[in-house]
Amino acid sequence: MSFVSRTLLLSFLSAEVGRLIQRTGLRGGIWQQDLAAGRVRNLLAAWVGWFVPPQSKSVLDIRNALQSGKIRQLLLVRPQLGLGDLLLFTPAIRAFHDQYPHVRIHVLASPRNKKALEGNPCIHKIWVLQESPVRSPLRFIRFIAALRRENFDLAIPVFTHTPSWTSFFIGRFVGSETVLSFDSTSFYNGTNWSKHFAHTVIAPVDASLPEWRRYAGHLEPLMKSMQNPRTEYHPAPQGLVWADDMWSRMAFGSNRPVVGLFLGGNPAHPKRFVPVSVWVQLAQRVQNEGAQLVLVYPPHEASLYKAFIAEFPTPLPVVDEFDLGRVIPFLKKLNLFICPDGGTFHLAAAYGVQTLGLFLSTDAQRWCPPGDHVRAIQLSQDGANLLPLDSLIP
Repeated sequence: MSFVSRTLLLSFLSAEVGRLIQRTGLRGGIWQQDLAAGRVRNLLAAWVGWFVPPQSKSVLDIRNALQSGKIRQLLLVRPQLGLGDLLLFTPAIRAFHDQYPHVRIHVLASPRNKKALEGNPCIHKIWVLQESPVRSPLRFIRFIAALRRENFDLAIPVFTHTPSWTSFFIGRFVGSETVLSFDSTSFYNGTNWSKHFAHTVIAPVDASLPEWRRYAGHLEPLMKSMQNPRTEYHPAPQGLVWADDMWSRMAFGSNRPVVGLFLGGNPAHPKRFVPVSVWVQLAQRVQNEGAQLVLVYPPHEASLYKAFIAEFPTPLPVVDEFDLGRVIPFLKKLNLFICPDGGTFHLAAAYGVQTLGLFLSTDAQRWCPPGDHVRAIQLSQDGANLLPLDSLIP
């Protein structure tokens, strides 16, 4: 096994010790677990940095290399990003591509979040990290070897509020000539990852700004300012065909607007789920405003739908489709789509759907994507702050 392979394997095995500390509570107390895991990763980063110290480079050096055509391959690294996070990064990716069309932009994604970028004309290739490196270390080493064969000139570990040790590590070990990163020292009780893995370290964007502006901060130092901050999503043609067929079969009348309610969400974020009582209020208001209703929910999340129809017995048409590549084009035909904060909300907004986002546990000002077609409400648990709205339907 080569030096690089041994280093990859040893480092990830050691990093998993930190994760094990967190999962099993070996040190007792959440803060202590986080601190112990962070220390393990900091030690690993220092160890890697001692063996292969990064040579410092300035932002100006990178800009000059981009403008001269020396940088032709860029890798954006963050497989763990949520769908919404990745979509909020698309305005900056588009602006970078428009300014440097000679640069091939690669993205390292996960099986779940890759759908946010599939079909995006600015992305040359999406690499998918299928599983934990420790579960299949030899497969991971082959994966890194394939990335190394691309001869990346620039790699960027992507984060705004949760840096990833794995992303830093991959960014460095794919063999990129330059790794550019936000300064990581203010996160997780102090991390040294940017110091030991990155050649160029820049200050994170002000945490009070919207997330799309913070994600843009990875690339803005290298280019002119963005002219168009809208997020974007490109569903496959077969999804458009399915949406046309579904819309035709539902046979909505043309004289009244159609509003969709999304009775779903990410089970990993239960605090974002809108209570059934609020959905009932919304359905009644939509009908009082003279609109037609359609319910949208993933079939594997039917519990909220069942609770809703128990409270709202009027029969309503339903779209219970799992494939978001089909659902999002269908939503584009609606006059309004009402949805809690999450991946579906961000996909709809990125596709230009007239969208009303309901934010419970997350900050609407921080996470709402830009665009006149998107509205956001910081929702109270009882939905009382929906009542003062003059009209739900634009």
